[in-house]
Amino acid sequence: MVRTGIVSHKDVAFYLSTADVLVLGSYQEGLPNSLVEAMAAGVPVVATHVGGIPEIVNHEENGLLIPPKNSDALFAAVSRMLEDHDLRTDCIQNGRTLAWNRFDAERNAGVFATILDETVSNWKKNSNSDGSTLSFQSS
Repeated sequence: MVRTGIVSHKDVAFYLSTADVLVLGSYQEGLPNSLVEAMAAGVPVVATHVGGIPEIVNHEENGLLIPPKNSDALFAAVSRMLEDHDLRTDCIQNGRTLAWNRFDAERNAGVFATILDETVSNWKKNSNSDGSTLSFQSS
């Protein structure tokens, strides 16, 4: 086990390429980039069931979720991920798919541009010739 602590952005790819599993044992968390980066790199993840983590880690589908502050569950989950070849393979494949489908910058930029175009188009349809917006009242 290598506990790296904080690493520079340029070193992330190196560490992920050497990892057997990424463990994120947070007590509280938002939506951690480290999990998405690991999934995109084909590294299986074990993480605590806190904050935004369950929004991207689906237990036994693309990673394993454990309760926070439970070292026995952490040990069991890491051992299982390393020893269960089928689970590991499924988590790697599903994690990559999730990372590329939900977090790909180019794809998301295109989706955002489409939403923005539709919003502007709808705004123009609902504007008067002087540029003021028509008001809508619900009945």
